[in-house]
Amino acid sequence: AWCSPCLKSMKKSEIVRKDFDNKEVVFLYFTDESSPKKIWEQKIYEISGEQYYLTANEMKSIEKIYNFSGIPHYLIFDKNGILKYNHTSFMGNENMRKWIKESL
Repeated sequence: AWCSPCLKSMKKSEIVRKDFDNKEVVFLYFTDESSPKKIWEQKIYEISGEQYYLTANEMKSIEKIYNFSGIPHYLIFDKNGILKYNHTSFMGNENMRKWIKESL
């Protein structure tokens, strides 16, 4: 099965993602081979944003670069590509909305 906390977080944050439609905000979602590919292929149609299925090594590289190991994990960058927030676990819609606005 796919990461249950990740799916719950994506569902809860759907309203925030919709708040930022057409506002120069891109939501990227990464998973790796620990998620069964067939389930991932079915679920991505329920989730907007950019979806990427990575190898285990690619995911490990991202975790190493941004210094995290737990999922779900959130990285919020400003428009210049500078990392502003690096947070493990769902931070809640209000914080997500606030942190994205601060990063615009």
